[in-house]
Amino acid sequence: MKSLVQRLRAELLDLFTGTDDLAAARAKHLQANILIALFGSVGTSITLVIFMWRDDLKLPLLIWLIASHIPALIRLWMWRAYAAVDFEQNHNHVLAKFYLRISTLATLIAGIVFGLGWAYLVPYVDVNGQLIYLLAVIALLFGGLYTYSPNFITYLVFSISAIWLVPFISLFVAATKIENLNFFIVLISLLSTMFGMRFSLSFQHNHQLRKNVE
Repeated sequence: MKSLVQRLRAELLDLFTGTDDLAAARAKHLQANILIALFGSVGTSITLVIFMWRDDLKLPLLIWLIASHIPALIRLWMWRAYAAVDFEQNHNHVLAKFYLRISTLATLIAGIVFGLGWAYLVPYVDVNGQLIYLLAVIALLFGGLYTYSPNFITYLVFSISAIWLVPFISLFVAATKIENLNFFIVLISLLSTMFGMRFSLSFQHNHQLRKNVE
């Protein structure tokens, strides 16, 4: 039992910390996949607005759509600004950590936008619209495993802000039309977070193996 606790403690420490070269590898991975995050998030937002469009929701939908482009603009700047940067060079390790912070901020904003959608959009559309929104967020969660989870904190902030808080939001807004939604939200949150943890730890182990080989 004690060894299990120690292992869990060590793994949690690994998830939120790391050496400079690991931070560089994380930044390199996120930069290599930043266009997936950019177009995936914006494309999902546009698709949702099309499917959920109603004249009485026109203004909230347009405001939400504009807000969803904020993280996309940050990612577009990151893609352009760091296109030629090799984070794994020693003199770029500090820059890699800065990159990870900016990436986490952009992902947090994206998560907040989708989280707000649960409060200001989802309760006011029909059950088909609510189901489409739920499936879209699930797709982003599991689609983001490869893109975000090597830097686990980046994946975690999106997961918390986009879906973890839905059961609490439902206490203050009109109830959704999907039965047992909160149960599914809790289940999806736990599963996606567990997958994110394993992906992140696997990335770290593979990175360490590569360093050992070198």
